[in-house]
Formats: sequence, structure tokens, C-alpha cells
Amino acid sequence: MFFHVNDSIKLEALKGLCAISEQKNFVVLLVNLIPDLVSIIDGSNKLHMKEALRIVGNIAYSNEASHLMQSTLMDSLKKLLGSKEEYFLKECAWIVSNIAADGFINELLEADIYPRIIELLTHKNLKIRRESIYVISNSTKNGDCEQIKQLVLMDVIRVLTKLIDEKETAEIILTSCESIFNILDRGYYYFCEPPRVNLYAILVDKYGGNVYENIFIQSTKYS
Repeated sequence: MFFHVNDSIKLEALKGLCAISEQKNFVVLLVNLIPDLVSIIDGSNKLHMKEALRIVGNIAYSNEASHLMQSTLMDSLKKLLGSKEEYFLKECAWIVSNIAADGFINELLEADIYPRIIELLTHKNLKIRRESIYVISNSTKNGDCEQIKQLVLMDVIRVLTKLIDEKETAEIILTSCESIFNILDRGYYYFCEPPRVNLYAILVDKYGGNVYENIFIQSTKYS
């Protein structure tokens, strides 16, 4: 429906669909448009791309991510996550966080999305860092032991320990703490055979120094 109208009409149509997508009860009506939306995201018109990204994000936010998994969205997100444009980085991280919240961790791993997300945890833009930490939080909350192991191998523990810092916002500090706790919890079950040494805890010690004390201080400070 989008490819037979001029750019200005297409933009107005996308804005209208974006307004509809803000209403969770109507999001299901938009799932048939996902292939068209992904094609727009892959395009070159940035105004159209922004609207399409927001619609796709609202679909993911409305617990309809399963429909997105049937498209080529993952490839599109990976491409845009390589962009230097901060708006696109923030929107893509937000979409990925909602996909992770719906439990599609394996799909994100297969698409090789996480290495870039982990890089964005230390981005200069606070909004990008905020959305990225929620990707990790949702992933560590919903991921199984094997999936968490893959995240650990990507050096996520080292980055998370660095985020527990006075210079960060309370929200990012607490979410980083929660993510570390989630990883340690999976480690408790993953390393259940004798000698029952939680190797994730050793990594936390290695990278964080007094990170347990910092976690306790920060979590009680902001709770």
C-alpha cells in the first residue's frame, strides 16, 4: 500500500498508522503491514524510516513480537545499529529491548545483535544507554542458562560492573545491578555440578573489585 503514493502522502499515512499503533487494542490490525514497514526501514527516506521504526516498536511493545520474527526485521535492526545516527540507535535498542522482553533471546543471538548492544551500554547518549541496559536486563531475566553463557562470553559482565558508578543515573545503576543478579542466579544453576563454583561470580570479582559492596550500596540507595 505504501509504494504507489508520493513521499508526502506516504509520510502522512505512516504518521496515521503510528498514531494507531500507540493504542494497544489496535496494534493487531497492523501486523499484516510488517513486511512493508520493514522495507521502509531498509530504505533511504529518514522521515519514513523514523515513523516505520516507531510503529514496529509499538508492535513489539504490545507483546506482538512473534509477528516481527516472521519478517527480516532482525537484519534491518542489525544494519541500523551500525549507524552513527543517535535517533536510530535509540529506537533500535528500544525495539530490541521489547523483543527480549517477549523472550526471543535466541533470535537476537542468531542475528548477532548483542555485541553492538553491549557496545552501546557505554555510549555518550544517555537515552541510548538507557534503552541498551533494558535489552540486557530483559535478556538476563528471560534467557536460559545457555543463552546467558553466550552473553557472558561477549564480556557483558565487565561492562555491567562499570555501569555501577556514581556518574550514572539511578535507573541505569539499578538495572545494571538487576542484570548482574540475574546472571549470577543463572550461574548458580548452570554450575551445579561439584565443585559448584559459580564462575560468573569470579568474573564479577575480577572486573568489579568491590562490586558486591557497590551493588548493595547503590541498590539500597535508590530502592
